[in-house]
This record gives sequence, C-alpha cells and structure tokens, in this order.
Amino acid sequence: MAIAPDANRLQLLREVAGTKVYDEKKQESEAILAETGMKIELILIEYFWMFCHRGTSEENSGFIKSY
Repeated sequence: MAIAPDANRLQLLREVAGTKVYDEKKQESEAILAETGMKIELILIEYFWMFCHRGTSEENSGFIKSY
C-alpha cells in the first residue's frame, strides 16, 4: 500500500469508506429521476393536447371519451 500509486490508494480508500457504493446509487437515482421527468413531460403534453382539442369535432370527442 505504501508504494501503490495514488490512484490505487484513493480507490481503496473510497471502497473502505463506502463512498463508491454511495456514488453508484446516486447515479442510479439520478437516472431514474431523469427518466421519470421525461415521462411526466410526455403525460403533460398529452393532457394539454386533449384539453386544447376537446369538443372540436365528433371524432375527437369520441377519441377523448375512449381514452
């Protein structure tokens, strides 16, 4: 350990301290949040489209009712 390169010592220290697991879980959580944000955005777009096009024609009204 005393003669190991700094990068190896830092990696070992992070593993022992548990920060490596924390960083991995943080990245996973951030990916899930980004995916959820995109889904919310798509839902809002669909909602506003339906809101703006409600009752404009019989065809659209039937579509919205079936949705």
